[in-house]
Amino acid sequence: MIIQVSDHAERVDIISAMPVWKRICLALLNLIPLLAPYELLWRVQWHDYWNPVFLLFALVSAGAIAPIAVSGLFLFAALAGLSSQMTFNVLRSTFTYSERAPIVPQRTQVLPLSSIESIHIRPQEWSEGSPSYSLRVTMFNGAIFNSGSSQSRQEIEQAKVQVEAFLNRTQGWRRLS
Repeated sequence: MIIQVSDHAERVDIISAMPVWKRICLALLNLIPLLAPYELLWRVQWHDYWNPVFLLFALVSAGAIAPIAVSGLFLFAALAGLSSQMTFNVLRSTFTYSERAPIVPQRTQVLPLSSIESIHIRPQEWSEGSPSYSLRVTMFNGAIFNSGSSQSRQEIEQAKVQVEAFLNRTQGWRRLS
């Protein structure tokens, strides 16, 4: 996930976009588990379907249900991977959170800036590999909004500092922890 922070005079945008190249790679990975059934059943020009070799290949291809399910997961990740955007807008005095993906309609929530309770960094520990981090905005009504994740804590800390500095200079905002 790529985290971009754009700081303007009247607003700060934190955009967490799933790169197009990652969507394309996931979609292409979707094709690999489908290769065995294709090679065994369709590529070969079978003239007689009731012979032991074809039946064995059909059985092997039918047994490839798990790889085909994995193929479907890759395709789902490519099409449903969310991109999000957080916008802190002082002119409108709003916090806007949007999520979108190629097969998911865009969802947008707009709340007043005054309803922000806290802004902090949320670590996500993984059983394998290093943790990832996201910026979490918690509202007084209990709603929680997370940016996309990053492997770099410094990147998320920088985004948090930029948001806090923006809110402090535009509104005399209290220090958000």
